[in-house]
Amino acid sequence: MSDPILTYAAHCYDFTVASLTPLAGGHFSRVYEFRRDGREYVLRVTPPDPDVDMQAMRAILAWMRHLADHGASVAGPVPSRHGRLIEAVGDDAKGPLLTVFPKAPGVRGETLAWGAWDDALITRLGQTLGKLHAVAQTYMPPDESLRRPTWDVPINCYHQPAPTNPAYAFVLEKRRALLDYLATLPRDAESYGLIHGDFHGGNCFVDPATRTITVFDFDDCVYGWYGMDIAMSVLDALVLYDGADSGAFAEHFLRCYLRGYLAEKSLAPFWAGQLPYFLKLLEVNLYLMVAPYATPENDDPWIARFMPERARRIAEDVPYVALDFRKILKISGG
Repeated sequence: MSDPILTYAAHCYDFTVASLTPLAGGHFSRVYEFRRDGREYVLRVTPPDPDVDMQAMRAILAWMRHLADHGASVAGPVPSRHGRLIEAVGDDAKGPLLTVFPKAPGVRGETLAWGAWDDALITRLGQTLGKLHAVAQTYMPPDESLRRPTWDVPINCYHQPAPTNPAYAFVLEKRRALLDYLATLPRDAESYGLIHGDFHGGNCFVDPATRTITVFDFDDCVYGWYGMDIAMSVLDALVLYDGADSGAFAEHFLRCYLRGYLAEKSLAPFWAGQLPYFLKLLEVNLYLMVAPYATPENDDPWIARFMPERARRIAEDVPYVALDFRKILKISGG
């Protein structure tokens, strides 16, 4: 029996239903692969849900399209035959939502062994983010309804709900001090703009052979400091690949990373000096996010690597990683 949703998708995006191959990995949406004109694409079918905000999806897709059109390494959405970046099945716009993207080469970055991340590939990762931020500086939403919120409005890795459990009171106290400090920072066009908001290895496809890195999953994109995306990369690398000496590992990673970033966008020494604060705010909010799930029964490897000694380090104001970020920036060419 034919699927009317897929039939409508085939009409909108000029492919045949028979050419679709289901893909694994869609936790909420159905995901398929298809070929058209010799290229591979991914179709995402998002089911109706009261939590799905179509206007928010339009805003995200509009920015992704801008990034792709201006040279950022992003899997930009493909317009339908009607010229739309998102199609709703049904006349009431409350049916399933359809989006199509080019299929990116490679595998998720977080699945690569550390040995695959040579200096050139780390540099390319930084260059990828630098280009994304440079292009973001030129972006103006087509209209105000497509403007994304600031980082401290939706729930994300930098902004978690305050738990009522008194055991977390010390964490909220530390967070309040950080937020008070960040409120004093400037929000000029060079340092503050639309960011990915969740820039880590799970949201990049990486092809080590060609050193191609393609960024996806912009659902958490918000207005924030560009340094927030850099801090996310550093923390993710440390959780995934930390060796015996966190400082030496992080310094090497950041030198290569910033070398690539600076090839596309400047980073003032002042903002390199703010990275410890962005890292600490990220650490605090990630702790609030995952602590309830850090039980003996949970074998999630990311949680197992992140949580040990985390509460003590937060309580004692231990830097996430002790580095002279300004010095590393200078060595990297900044």
